[in-house]
Amino acid sequence: MKAGGLFLAMKAGSCGEELDEARRAISLLGAHLEPLVTYPIPGTELTRTLIRIRKDSPTPKGYPRRFAKIKAKPL
Repeated sequence: MKAGGLFLAMKAGSCGEELDEARRAISLLGAHLEPLVTYPIPGTELTRTLIRIRKDSPTPKGYPRRFAKIKAKPL
């Protein structure tokens, strides 16, 4: 993603643990998490969470990494 870009992901209502695990990687790769938007699905009892990640700066050198390195040393 280019600096200034916005990544959107729609997740199930409970995505807190996944976000906690991703916070370091988001920061390391030059982005930040914007406030979450939680909303109900009309006609159901389901909720969804919209995750917005804003890219602040270019991705540091060395990224993206090869799959073997990702497996050996996750962010």
